[in-house]
Amino acid sequence: MELKKLDRVAIGKRIQAARNSANLSQEKLAEMLGVGSKFISQIERGTNGFSLENFAMLCQITGFSADYILFGKTGEDSNLVPGVAEALSTLSPEGQEFWKETILKANYII
Repeated sequence: MELKKLDRVAIGKRIQAARNSANLSQEKLAEMLGVGSKFISQIERGTNGFSLENFAMLCQITGFSADYILFGKTGEDSNLVPGVAEALSTLSPEGQEFWKETILKANYII
């Protein structure tokens, strides 16, 4: 098994996307985690790292999995809003695959 090196810049971008998805400002997220907003900015730019406790709290607050934040992995437990997941389940298999690919491509752009 080959271990991947963590890409702090990519992780920071996913953290920023998760924060935005949760409609949180850097200041509000910092307040919830008990850190400064400058620290959140550093995390999102990939110049600093989180403690394990703060990382776990970030995942709980935003509703995004650790696998997604760290590695960009999505799966059966993807971070879709339940209403969106339900709507996608009504599509044909081809329609589901189209939107899955579109959503995954959008994650790389973010």
